Amino acid sequence: MWLGLAYTAAGLLRWVGIALMSSTQLPLVLAITALATSAGRMSPAIADDLVGGAVLSLLIFPILAPRMRRPRPNPATSTSLSMRELSAA
Repeated sequence: MWLGLAYTAAGLLRWVGIALMSSTQLPLVLAITALATSAGRMSPAIADDLVGGAVLSLLIFPILAPRMRRPRPNPATSTSLSMRELSAA
């Protein structure tokens, strides 16, 4: 049943929202970069870049996720008046 939901536009946006909420991995990135730099396998500049990207994802993804999960109004069933209808009234 959930596969049918994933193939509709609303279902796809819902899954994208869920993916955005679960994709913030700052603690994991911090642990991996700390281990790699202490072992000499990663330069501190690369580690800084990875941590910076993880911080950005931590800030941006939770803001975007609810917008993806919110149902969008269907323009075909919308009852709002167009600008032309408002000016004629």
